[in-house]
Amino acid sequence: MNKAQEFDRIATEIFAPLYPVVAQQIVERCGITKGTCLDAGCGGGMLGFSILEQTAMKMIFADINPDAIEIAISRASDKGMSSRVRGVVCSAEDMPVDDASVDLVISRGSVWFWEDHEKAFSELLRILSPKGKIYIGGGFGTKEIFEQIDKEMSKENPQWRENVRKKFTREHTPESIAESFTKLGATCTIIDDDSGHWVIAEK
Repeated sequence: MNKAQEFDRIATEIFAPLYPVVAQQIVERCGITKGTCLDAGCGGGMLGFSILEQTAMKMIFADINPDAIEIAISRASDKGMSSRVRGVVCSAEDMPVDDASVDLVISRGSVWFWEDHEKAFSELLRILSPKGKIYIGGGFGTKEIFEQIDKEMSKENPQWRENVRKKFTREHTPESIAESFTKLGATCTIIDDDSGHWVIAEK
């Protein structure tokens, strides 16, 4: 089992309850249900598929790991959604996507792995349509879902909660992410509650 397959196993077996809830929060908070969505650092695409199930959007799955894109494309076929989906193997810092062509960018749990945040955020703004929104950060949707996943993940990996805590360093808080977007000319809204730690950025 490769890294992408192991991540997808955890996503489907343990994290599965969070995706439809987080997707619903994204749709409600951003108000975008048509056009093109891009899932940056998508893994096997679980969040993106939840967006597809709740909207009429098309989806670009983007991940630096080709194995993850293979999983997402296979899942699209299994779900009968191939016509609404395409996959691109790329980093967040260099996306083969046209300027102003994406109406909604989503990214959950990926930003902490990006090498150059300023370059990545600039790239996300480049591909964003004039009225589009970026929803980026991490979270579990509700406190109850977090507690459920925490219980299961603590059995899977006793160090997992400490690893999550380490993510939220000064460089990667919602405030610092919003600050970086603001420097690039974006307008930001910070969400930091039971749904998670998120930033909504727009041009």
